[in-house]
Amino acid sequence: MASSVSSYFSSWARRFWTQPPAAKTIKSPPVKVQLQRMSTKDPATTCEALVAIIKQDGGVIVEDLIPPALVAQIKSDLAPHFDTDKVDKSGFFPSTTQRATGLLAISDACVELALNPLYNAIANKMISSTYTYWNAQVQETVTSKPQISSRVGFRVNPGGKQQGLHRDDSDYHTRNCDMPVMIGCVTALTKTTKGKSIWSSVVPSSVLMLQQKMVPL
Repeated sequence: MASSVSSYFSSWARRFWTQPPAAKTIKSPPVKVQLQRMSTKDPATTCEALVAIIKQDGGVIVEDLIPPALVAQIKSDLAPHFDTDKVDKSGFFPSTTQRATGLLAISDACVELALNPLYNAIANKMISSTYTYWNAQVQETVTSKPQISSRVGFRVNPGGKQQGLHRDDSDYHTRNCDMPVMIGCVTALTKTTKGKSIWSSVVPSSVLMLQQKMVPL
């Protein structure tokens, strides 16, 4: 296990190219090769800085989000659940991917991760919902904080087939004017590379493209 941990904050960047209607010409932003890397050891890695990057690129890699001891505890807590997971009959997850669900109920260490101050500050900043309405003759404004949508761990073993590119917020039937409605904190507990247990693929900056006709990469 590496001595540092990288976490990928994502506003679920669009994982498709968009093709505008023939009648319009829309210049797409240049596609970046990779996501930016920041470290919590750098004073410049603030909530505001990370939010700005996520809005532009759709995601950012944050190193040293949690200490190695917490990484080790999470791995220990989830190991028996990975070991007893059954193959997904639907085929959405390849047979080489093992899952652990309901993480907050089975691991106090995962609760500590979910309560990470930096992650929560970003979530509150980006997806809190503020609404103003009239109550009789009084105008009132209320704000709803983010709610946890999904708590799942993956052990991605070599040899699996890559999933089709998709947006996780599609479960909520989101439109451009609704975005962002989700933000993920994907925390790598081991070293991951393209040839070994890579978790996901994204298209940086695709979050800026208009959602017209969706064409998979």
